[in-house]
Amino acid sequence: MLQVLALYPDKPPRGGRAMGTCMNRAPATSEMKYSVLTVDGGICDRRYRHHESASPARTKSPQEETQMNRRQAESAAFDPFAIATGHNGGPPLDDEPANDNQTPFDALKTELDDLFDEAKNFCDGEPIDSDEMATAITELHDRIHECGTRAEALRVAEKKPLDDKVAAIQAKFHPLIGNTKAGKGKVVLGKDACQSLLTPWRKKVADEKAAEAAKKAAEAAAATKAAEDAIRSSSGNLSAREEAEELLADAKKLERGAKRADKAATTGLGLRSVWNVNIADDAKALDWAFEHAPGEFMAMALSLAEEQVRKGVRSIEGFSIVEDKVAR
Repeated sequence: MLQVLALYPDKPPRGGRAMGTCMNRAPATSEMKYSVLTVDGGICDRRYRHHESASPARTKSPQEETQMNRRQAESAAFDPFAIATGHNGGPPLDDEPANDNQTPFDALKTELDDLFDEAKNFCDGEPIDSDEMATAITELHDRIHECGTRAEALRVAEKKPLDDKVAAIQAKFHPLIGNTKAGKGKVVLGKDACQSLLTPWRKKVADEKAAEAAKKAAEAAAATKAAEDAIRSSSGNLSAREEAEELLADAKKLERGAKRADKAATTGLGLRSVWNVNIADDAKALDWAFEHAPGEFMAMALSLAEEQVRKGVRSIEGFSIVEDKVAR
């Protein structure tokens, strides 16, 4: 049961709080509206109490008499220490039911937020200086960890329907477009089969076009050289120079034809270039890798060593392996 702290007019005393007295002196008005302040700060009820005016009496109309009688009746029934029923916007009572509309995520988030705020109070940069504090921080750590475990379980549970849908979609389309270690779909298998036939044929065509382009390029080069020689030997001979210019024009035509043949031999073949890299010299390859990217090279070496340590190896040449203790 809530305890009544004070009874005060609707306009509180200066400062915004109800004072310890029951009420201030009533003003010279015909009525005053009061509220009951409870121990938790809520206003539980409001009633009217009639106060006789200090001004000289005057004749009241029938309507005023009726209104005054009603207010007097309400005032007589008013008990300032009675607690009204219903909700007035204050904090929930101890016997009120908890908020059942909270989702599991919201409840977990609220709990973790409180624990995190508590952790900020303990983890303020100062070391532990007593068994009591160590025990408290251990309990706090374990509760945070337990919240994390429940959060992960909740995440998995909420994500499972989506995972099931994704798995169903993957299984549905795998026979068509799948390309995994478990198997390949018809699109991949069909394309691979076609490409296994097309690749040698297209290479054959490309080789033939390349040979034709090389032949035309050689012819153009020979014609250009002959024209240039003719020009040099035609010095002082106008007819010979005229013939040499004609040879040079023909050589230019051959060069243009050679360029077209080269383009045909290198484009539109349905082939793409794939550059395969293989190590030819281990020592030189390691030297190049270290000089080219020493940070990445050493990170890779450290990763390999850490993997061996996880397997139980405790001594690796070139590495320092030191045991350490951390909280868990």
